[in-house]
Amino acid sequence: MKSRARHWSSYAEAFQRRANKVCFNGTFYTHHVHLVPVSIDGVDESRQLSLSNPMNINRGLATHAMAVSILREYQQRGKAQGAFADWFSLDPPMPDGIYGDDKLVAGAYCNGGLLPLVGGELARAAFDHGFEEYGVAQLLKYEQLTANNETYLWYFPDGRKSTVETSTSPDASPTDGWGSSAMLYALFEGLAGLSMKANSFRVCASLRDGLLQEEVKRQSA
Repeated sequence: MKSRARHWSSYAEAFQRRANKVCFNGTFYTHHVHLVPVSIDGVDESRQLSLSNPMNINRGLATHAMAVSILREYQQRGKAQGAFADWFSLDPPMPDGIYGDDKLVAGAYCNGGLLPLVGGELARAAFDHGFEEYGVAQLLKYEQLTANNETYLWYFPDGRKSTVETSTSPDASPTDGWGSSAMLYALFEGLAGLSMKANSFRVCASLRDGLLQEEVKRQSA
């Protein structure tokens, strides 16, 4: 088992080096690394910041220096864009209609919409890399958005909520709570510092066995 662990640890380190060499452009991870050159009129893909960036931090791909660079990039773009949050799915967005769907205009859903999913991942990354105030700010912003016990999958940069009329994905509704799970992740692991260190399956099995024992005791009483 130890030899296999060393093998996969070595494999992961080599994969990280290769991925960072190919995908990191010096400031953030490139949205799309083309195997065959592709040109889209009016689009500079080298400037497109995608939602994969904060996720790459939290999954351990980015070094600390890379994470700091990515977080600063989100902060700078948030100020430059004047949006109510820095939770860009893609910035700058693709031209309207390029995906073959008239609803996917700039600022909608995955084409530049603001996703709490991104905000949660940003907050989690911020707590790990010295941007604690920024992390707390994302959580508080989400708290404000959910003050009426409502949460939305995404928002337009001007603050408008996603609706049935503006949404595009057949697998998602405007009020899906993907972002809620990311925000809870940031709250518990980032702000509160609670994280699962043990093997998850082992812990779940232990909890299961404990519950079964309690049930047996209850039925025997």
